[in-house]
This record gives sequence, structure tokens and C-alpha cells, in this order.
Amino acid sequence: MRLEAKGDKRVVGDIKVAVYGKISQDAKFVATTSQPLTGGWVKVTPTESLPNGEYAVVEMLGKEGMNLYVWDFGVNPNAPANSIAFKPDSSAVQSTQPIELQKRKKD
Repeated sequence: MRLEAKGDKRVVGDIKVAVYGKISQDAKFVATTSQPLTGGWVKVTPTESLPNGEYAVVEMLGKEGMNLYVWDFGVNPNAPANSIAFKPDSSAVQSTQPIELQKRKKD
């Protein structure tokens, strides 16, 4: 989702509730693909290049709305590298082959 600046705050999306109970959501979605990785990680890739700006990754919960945990990030090619960013362990490669069980050694 593309974030929208309102004053000194960043807004992920607006939820509007009419007096008669109708609920509508307003958000600027970005099309993406996702790929599960090892260790519970998920690789999310936009289908088109993102213009400079601020964005957020949110989990959509169908008709229930969205998860309140929001992962925000910015796109700015001139910004310095983020040296403290969490990254998946590249040594843990997920195999598509089933793990073969080994017989226990008798003591």
C-alpha cells in the first residue's frame, strides 16, 4: 500500500462508516506477488517498479479488514543502505525433497 501523508502522520488506509452502517475502505494498493521462504519469511515483490515514496506491507484479512501490524518502508535510491535491516538466513535453503529419516543408533 502506498502511504499518504496527512499533517505529521502517515495514513495506510481510511475506513468510513456511514450512519446507516455501511462500511467502506479507501487505500492505494500496489500489485505484488509473494513467495514463502524458510523460517517463516515471505518474499513480497511488486509487479511494477515503485516510484519514490513511502509504502507499507499489511496483511489483508478478507472481509474482516486488515491486520493492525504494519511494516513500513521507503523507496529512495539516494538513501544510505540500512545496515540494521533483518534479512533471512541465506544458509538455510529449503529443499523440495522430503527429508529421509535415519535409524537411531543403539547405545
